[in-house]
Amino acid sequence: MAEIYWEDQAVGSVREFGGMTVDRERMLAFASEYDARPATLGWSADWPEVDDDRPVSSGLHVAALCMRMMVDHVLGNSSSLGSPGIQRLRWLNTVRAGDTLWVRQCVLAKHRHPRRRDVGFINNRTEVLNQDGLVVMYMDSAGMFRLRAPQAAESGGDA
Repeated sequence: MAEIYWEDQAVGSVREFGGMTVDRERMLAFASEYDARPATLGWSADWPEVDDDRPVSSGLHVAALCMRMMVDHVLGNSSSLGSPGIQRLRWLNTVRAGDTLWVRQCVLAKHRHPRRRDVGFINNRTEVLNQDGLVVMYMDSAGMFRLRAPQAAESGGDA
């Protein structure tokens, strides 16, 4: 597969990838290390909906799984130079052990770096969906990518 550059990402384009099943033991290990609240550890007298066999995943764990899928399917084979940040991050529905997650990512906008002619920004909406097609998390973020042909992009605009 060819490396993905700024020019390869068109506004309005959509990628779908993933298919990662949430592993109970890894989910609980993440929770005990980074987000040790009763619901994410699978027990709580105050949370009767917590199911010991299918505990609730930490939102941060879902975000980490999303990042893993993005690296495996896009960023690991791209000219990515990192990100200036996430503008919005929302968790909309519960994720439990055994759920299978996948990602849908849409390019919302793109523009050139104001000072570096070899770098461009891509603004994405990234949604994480479960096996039922329910959006469980989304984030709006920006990424920086190298341009394949900085001089050609200068004469051709941002699209």
